[in-house]
Amino acid sequence: MLLIFQSNNPAPIIILQDMTPHGFKTFEGLVELESVKVITEKLAKFHACSMILEENGTTIQNMTGTYFQPIPEKVNYCDEYVVPGVVLAIEEIQTWGGCEEIVLKLKKCMETFSNQIVKIHTEPHGKFNKVLNHGDFHFKNLLYRNEGTKADDILLIDFHKDELILPEWLNKEYFENVLKSYKKCETVKIIDLITSPGTAPGEHFASIMFRVNLTYQCDVNENEEQSKFILKTVPIEEGVKMDFLKDSTAFPTEMRMYGEILPKMQKLLHDVGDTTIFAPELIFQSNDPAPIIILKDMTPHGYKTYEISVELEGVKVITEKVAKFHACSLILQENGTNIQNMTGTYFQPIPGKMNYCEEHIVPGVVLAIEELQTWDGCEEIVVKLKKCLETFANDLVKIHTEPQGLFHKVLNHGDIHFKNLLYRNDGTKADDVLLIDFQYSLYNNPIIDIVNLLHAVGSRKVCENHKDDVIKFYYTTLSSTLKLLKFKGELPKLEVLYQDLLRLGVLEVMMVVCYSAYFFLDWSEIDFNELMEDKDMYRPVKDVWKNNEIFKHEFFENVLRKQHCDQSITVTNITLEAALGKGENYASDIIRAKIQFKAGLENTRSAQYIVKAGMADTSMQDMLEEYDVFHREIVVYDKILPVVESLLLSIKDKTKLAPSVYSLGKSPRHFVFEDLTLSGYEKANRRQGLNYTETRIMLQQLAKFHAATAVLHTLDPESMKDHHFPNIGPDQTYFYPLFTNAMKSCAQQASKWPGCEKFADKLFKLEPYLIEKAFDIYTWNENDFNVLTHGDAWLSNALFKYDKDTKEAIDCILMDFSVGYFGSPGIDLVYLLFGSTSCDLKEREFDLLVQEYHLELISVLKKLHYKRTMPSLRDLHIEMLKKGLLGVMYSTFLIPIRLLEDVANADLTNLLGMTEESNKFRQMLFSNPGYQERMSYLLDYYDRKGILSKTQLKKK
Repeated sequence: MLLIFQSNNPAPIIILQDMTPHGFKTFEGLVELESVKVITEKLAKFHACSMILEENGTTIQNMTGTYFQPIPEKVNYCDEYVVPGVVLAIEEIQTWGGCEEIVLKLKKCMETFSNQIVKIHTEPHGKFNKVLNHGDFHFKNLLYRNEGTKADDILLIDFHKDELILPEWLNKEYFENVLKSYKKCETVKIIDLITSPGTAPGEHFASIMFRVNLTYQCDVNENEEQSKFILKTVPIEEGVKMDFLKDSTAFPTEMRMYGEILPKMQKLLHDVGDTTIFAPELIFQSNDPAPIIILKDMTPHGYKTYEISVELEGVKVITEKVAKFHACSLILQENGTNIQNMTGTYFQPIPGKMNYCEEHIVPGVVLAIEELQTWDGCEEIVVKLKKCLETFANDLVKIHTEPQGLFHKVLNHGDIHFKNLLYRNDGTKADDVLLIDFQYSLYNNPIIDIVNLLHAVGSRKVCENHKDDVIKFYYTTLSSTLKLLKFKGELPKLEVLYQDLLRLGVLEVMMVVCYSAYFFLDWSEIDFNELMEDKDMYRPVKDVWKNNEIFKHEFFENVLRKQHCDQSITVTNITLEAALGKGENYASDIIRAKIQFKAGLENTRSAQYIVKAGMADTSMQDMLEEYDVFHREIVVYDKILPVVESLLLSIKDKTKLAPSVYSLGKSPRHFVFEDLTLSGYEKANRRQGLNYTETRIMLQQLAKFHAATAVLHTLDPESMKDHHFPNIGPDQTYFYPLFTNAMKSCAQQASKWPGCEKFADKLFKLEPYLIEKAFDIYTWNENDFNVLTHGDAWLSNALFKYDKDTKEAIDCILMDFSVGYFGSPGIDLVYLLFGSTSCDLKEREFDLLVQEYHLELISVLKKLHYKRTMPSLRDLHIEMLKKGLLGVMYSTFLIPIRLLEDVANADLTNLLGMTEESNKFRQMLFSNPGYQERMSYLLDYYDRKGILSKTQLKKK
């Protein structure tokens, strides 16, 4: 990111190149491994460059911009913020079974926790080379650019949130002077000046940010030019934030980073042919009349922030950049740049001020301990956390203020998390990542940034399964960059890095116990002033620690207030009832919530919602985790359906495909939908099955959904990245018993039906090969016509509206998008036609219905200007043959389920299990006379189409 301008007159200001036009954006959440590697690479290069700068004489040792740096008579960040988090965690872990030892260790850790954290950040520790750290390295301090599916580049920056009105001194005259400096011209005339908040609510607390769009003319040139910048400044009005930042070194640290350190690092790499860019370009910075930094806006360049944590490939992109950042800092130090004085940690105690660790971190640990004490099996963890708490704050402060460990000390970013990253996609992955927010860059052990990479950027999967991969990739990139830059010192050793990771292990405790809960919060709902002043500031975090508490007044008040844009709404009564009968949903609890509420002085009003929540019964937890159903459905409702309906509106199609959603989230897992029964929608007759009209209307809805998602994928391939998960595959084993049990039960019954003996024999022979054959159903070929399938398209996942006079279906709404898969539309066609239709719909009706589906599909594709090859009707029939086995697998158990009269034992465990009760339930289920009527026809149909063949497969 190019520095455009910086100055201290009339106030500190930095102007950077806006990287959004170049495809860079911030991460929205924690980053997976590949993106973490991109970030890590850049961070490692940053660190490496700092070492070269130091080697070449740049003084970076004086860069001590950590918030762990004690400030006389000011807040001790570690004692006031970090330690309370550990205390909170200990209290929570004490309630968990099996965690007693962890609690003891945490309590022991607490004896020196704050001191260690401060010492690490203020007195560089470890034997590893010391570097200039970014210091505030988290996913919001990175700009990333995608090359398609993963970040291909990352820039280091800083994003936060606060005041929404541009200070008066930032006027046209000011920006004319900025442009004169940036454009190297004598006169500038600003034609238009447009400003807006620089980030979403809750995304930054250590500065004020604005997005600036300037239209102007330079010198005598009549041509208008346009530049987009990101502007960062500090609050100048009295308040909690101003007091919090008053004596902080955050802004001066960031100004030095953009004005001196980052340009030196970039030059080090560019001189040896490495084109890595760490951060958005600095446009301007100054301290007069107030500190200000102006950066290039990277959103027009395709960069954006991560919404969630990052998977492995993205983590690698980030890791590469971080490692290079660290390497550069070692070279800077070697060259004489003083980076040792960069101690910009918020753990730095400030005399007379709040001790961040004691007031904010320690309460988090205490709260965690309180919650853990209620969890079975966590007694040992609670004991260890309580012991850790005794030194927790001291340990953290010491680590951040007195560099610890044996690894080379580097310049850390210092606050790396997925919101401190901008990534750019190449279509399928992030092809670049930019680091942002260098306010807490500090010279210290690189473990500080590495821990953040693992826990504040990488996803849970990265932390649990790929920790060593990330660390080794970081080390390899760091070492290769140092060699490239001809580092004169002793190259760092991987074993020392691992040793320091253990020595500074309290940092991981802090991240997991104190900070991980924050990644699940909606920061747009949290006021910084209230957060800092509230004695119970960890209450939002406690809500995350707690079990499912969504059926409370406060929860529905928030839903209603958002829906009606009225903060005066209070809930007076809640009535809950089951929205579905037993056997109609196996993966979540579906509740109808009837709410009584008041708004101001108005009379009591009522509202009604359908709430889909994580199951209270934990027996299904393995399945829910294995298939990640809540995440997949959140993506559909939050990201995909809004675009799909917008695409349809663009062709004047006002079709409503799904219920409106008023609230959704992962922690606790929930959706709050409109109750469509209030609009006259109802379930179809389950036992009868869908008639021709109902099926036709449901297929029309699927056709529109399929067409729009096919178009969406051509516009944004990244949009389907969460839906390449096969519902049947080598690693998706949970439902294997369901399919094999249903196949055997169907075969046993068919052997008793006149004329079906040969079908029964084929089913028995097919059953051992069933799962392996099913793998091909969920094999994705990018050259085929692909759509986002519903994945569970049967009658219980649709609501119909009927004509009051004719009783014929006139509309349909699709529901439950939790197992969608980006692949062949044949998946949904066989699923619906063979599993949900009434007995009078046979092959001729199937053909007519597919023909109508095809007409609707092609009509929408053409209107939306789909540019790839459109499927012919013949192609669809071929796809149905290819995916026909799926129809066999699902119809064998869906049909008896929908025919079921007595649902008392309609539990998924009875379909999956091998107990006596399970066997009796299946015998009753499959002996239904209605099952024989429908299944005998379908088995004959399947056999005629060759679907029951077991050829060319070896037995598993």
